[in-house]
Amino acid sequence: MLSLNHRLLLFGLTDLLLLLGPSVGATETVFVKNGEARLIRALGCGWDFEDDSIFLMHVHGSRATLYGGRQLAEGDFRVRARLTAPSAKDRPSLLVSAAGELDGFEPTTADRPTEFLRHHHLPIRSGWYRPGSPFVIELVREGNRLEVRVDGTVRHRFLNSSEPLGMIGFSAYEGQLRVHDFSAEGKTAPLTWKRTLPLAINIPTIDVSDQVERQVIVEKSPETYLGHADTVLLPDGKTMYCVYPPGHAGDGVFIKKSDDAGLTWSERLEVPENWKTGKNLPTIHRIVGPDGVARLIQMNGGHQASQAVSIDDGATWTPLKLNGLRCWVVPNRILPISGTRHLILYTVKGKRDHLPQDSAIAQAVSADGGLTWRERILPQHPDAQPIEPGVIVSPDGRQIAALLRENSRAYNSMLMTSDDEGKTWSPYREASSAVCGDRHNLRYAPDGRLVAVFRDTAVASPSKGHFVAWVGTYADLVGDREGQYRILLLRNRTPRHHRRWFDCGYAGLEVLPDGTFVATTYTVHLKGEQP
Repeated sequence: MLSLNHRLLLFGLTDLLLLLGPSVGATETVFVKNGEARLIRALGCGWDFEDDSIFLMHVHGSRATLYGGRQLAEGDFRVRARLTAPSAKDRPSLLVSAAGELDGFEPTTADRPTEFLRHHHLPIRSGWYRPGSPFVIELVREGNRLEVRVDGTVRHRFLNSSEPLGMIGFSAYEGQLRVHDFSAEGKTAPLTWKRTLPLAINIPTIDVSDQVERQVIVEKSPETYLGHADTVLLPDGKTMYCVYPPGHAGDGVFIKKSDDAGLTWSERLEVPENWKTGKNLPTIHRIVGPDGVARLIQMNGGHQASQAVSIDDGATWTPLKLNGLRCWVVPNRILPISGTRHLILYTVKGKRDHLPQDSAIAQAVSADGGLTWRERILPQHPDAQPIEPGVIVSPDGRQIAALLRENSRAYNSMLMTSDDEGKTWSPYREASSAVCGDRHNLRYAPDGRLVAVFRDTAVASPSKGHFVAWVGTYADLVGDREGQYRILLLRNRTPRHHRRWFDCGYAGLEVLPDGTFVATTYTVHLKGEQP
């Protein structure tokens, strides 16, 4: 848990990588040169820009992939890359997005919603290179013959037409990979994969992660994973509850209470026995129904959502009961709308049955103070996979904005707005890289500025993989502007190249009467510990 004062001053500027490309008319199209990104497209979370390479790894369920920023057109070509696989356990792959089958390549389509992001991959076998040392891999086409060469030795041959071959790239898949150089000789064409906003972040990032006087431990068990916290602040401005699960979205719900706005916390409170059945990221809310009764509502997901209710400010709770929502990840905010109703947005299973991990956004409205809900599934984005919306109402109350995690990792976070309390929504669009992350939680400061906290997943961010805050205005957010500054709140002390490098940052966010922000999250606080 972290307490922040909203009057924190900005200072300095952070140098960031600009991803620029050469002239498209050149015979050789350079994508990466001596580790410098010239013309690339990024997919996944596990990125690191090192002195002489771009580092890719499989992290937090996301396989980092580097594509060239132009695709291979018709005719002969030669693709050349200098790579390093750190160990024999790594499984790097050459990727091609050609239509149809490619002899010796394996199709990878399960987690890609549209054709342009589906690809075929050829494993680069450990016997083809020396682990830990750079090697050169080439893909060469002459007529309809293609060869894959590693350090000059032909490792794979296959036939293909001389038609456009599509995107070309490399992936770490289940391990790690460094890309030092990457280029193509021959005719290239623009990608059909369109990103609308730049990857670079130009506003400063202020690091307060070592200011331990701001930090309070809600609970720590060095050998037990505790994660995905959410909070609610009661009207007295002091009483706060925090809910969280054992394990990574594990079964069960723990709850603690603070009587001093988060400075100290109780032991775990007694709850009904069936709270042990709660699943996947509990959240907690306070709403007042049309009957004038204030209710605390604790929600759980896991495809069939459930909730428990307290009408005495958390002194007693009902058992968990299914609430009719087909909810995988429950909402972290309940918005009051006209007619004493309440609106929520959340993640459900998508309708594209060929995609096992497909997700969609749903909304529900309650007219009885959150006891029952009426659900509606929103249209899906054709390419991206927006999930886990964080919502905020505009300062004039006329618009709702939803800022969403983008789970294919092919785009920045997504944004959509509604001018009619959720009856209709604008099309999804990319948000600024400055707010690119997961599980956004947003609140206003007393001076009207907007604060969002989230797990930072922006490709070119100096605080990628850590728990951050963004400070700007509502107009900045919906106007695709970067805002004022960002704050590195807590470092995730998981080793940087560990598979759980990004495992942190789902958080509750409260604003105290004096303007202090209290952000409560999970992270690896000290090296070697569990979150």
